[in-house]
Amino acid sequence: MTGWQALFAPPGTPAPVIKRLNEEVAAGLRQADLLQSFDAQGLDAAASSPATLAALVKPEVAKWAKVIEVARIPQQ
Repeated sequence: MTGWQALFAPPGTPAPVIKRLNEEVAAGLRQADLLQSFDAQGLDAAASSPATLAALVKPEVAKWAKVIEVARIPQQ
């Protein structure tokens, strides 16, 4: 199992807002002090596109849904 984090926006967020958020996060991830802080914590940071994130999330949701089903974990 690996862990990862991402920034999500609510469904229906206008495309220009998504684009701006993506650009600003990517710019932040190019700042040396932030990268040094992540490195000190053993973290790797990488910016991507909304499409790349969607391609990552889709199989993750399916995988963990199956784990929840097989383990019979109650859903709230």
